[in-house]
Amino acid sequence: WDIFLWPWLCTFHSFPRQHSCSALNTARCCCIPRAQPRTRWPFPAVGIAAMSGAGAGAGAPNRFEQASKADRSDRPRQQSRQRDSRHGSGAGGAGAGSGGAVPDAVAEFIHTFHNAVKRGNVFDIARCYESDWNKITERFYQTARWPEVEQIEDLCKRDHVFMVLYRLLYYRHVMFYLAAKNVRAGVADHLQALAAYTDFFNIALAKDYAADVELPAQWLYELLSDFILHFQSFLRLRVAPELLDEDEREQLNSDLGNQWSLLDVMHPLYVLAASSDIATTLASRTSDSRDLPSGLLNQLGYFSLVCLCRLHCLVGDYAQALRIISPLNLQNEALFSTVPSCHITLFYYVGFALIMSRRYVEAMRAYGRVLLYFHRTKNL
Repeated sequence: WDIFLWPWLCTFHSFPRQHSCSALNTARCCCIPRAQPRTRWPFPAVGIAAMSGAGAGAGAPNRFEQASKADRSDRPRQQSRQRDSRHGSGAGGAGAGSGGAVPDAVAEFIHTFHNAVKRGNVFDIARCYESDWNKITERFYQTARWPEVEQIEDLCKRDHVFMVLYRLLYYRHVMFYLAAKNVRAGVADHLQALAAYTDFFNIALAKDYAADVELPAQWLYELLSDFILHFQSFLRLRVAPELLDEDEREQLNSDLGNQWSLLDVMHPLYVLAASSDIATTLASRTSDSRDLPSGLLNQLGYFSLVCLCRLHCLVGDYAQALRIISPLNLQNEALFSTVPSCHITLFYYVGFALIMSRRYVEAMRAYGRVLLYFHRTKNL
């Protein structure tokens, strides 16, 4: 029902630039409607407090962190390990896999990756993320999972930020890389992935962390893009329960099956855009500015607008998809060179929304700009 009700609800709830809702520091917010009651609100309390401009206080309890710890209990992990043994997930190399010892080459990579994240060296982080991670995967983890975060926590000195980033890469490998090799991810993996994303949003919205965390723009965009792909992957499980075993079907039919709803995905993206105040930031820049906004939160706010445009197109709300990207300057071709996949995706969904809105001439112009970009860069 979330998917069918959302376009109708959007006509009454526009993009919230600032919230004056008194419920922002509680477990739910009334500015964005919910289709059904929940026992908890799956978004960090610190982020909601920062969005409203009124801190919850140093001693205020973080309800989300308590619920997040409950979600990361031993039961889903045990179910995940049992499922791996049933499906016969083999290792791509000696000692590889989530249940064995960490190979020396993997331990050295984790140590190098952690040092790059700790120093904030964007170039080294980009090399580890775009190149070294794929090389280690092809060598050790073609059909097996990377070591779980408990196995590498001593290698990274229990660094909370790095452990959250590692969990995101871990579940990305499970959901997409192994899935392409017919190694299916289960319900527990999807729930753990949602907890990992929410922990990362906690970091991005917390002033104590965000000022010290620097990540490549390509990684930030792909992180939010994978967030939507995870949502779509979980929906496939909900509409095809015959792919699950009996325990997973019971888990999906329980309260845990209510996770990964449409509003649970949209609300974090709206909060990132509103907390970063990206619309004001972009309005103050010159029209020929060649760089993305600086800072972790600002870049996430920028990319969240693109992902919201994509998400609204997927649910059929094309007017809101075009409205949400109004702060972006689509005439600035220089931004293509920063994160090409982001802007190609943006123009694709903008053109699709224009076609569905019967604005065919503008759609042809949008697609023409993307095709011209391909023509100019195909030999590079």
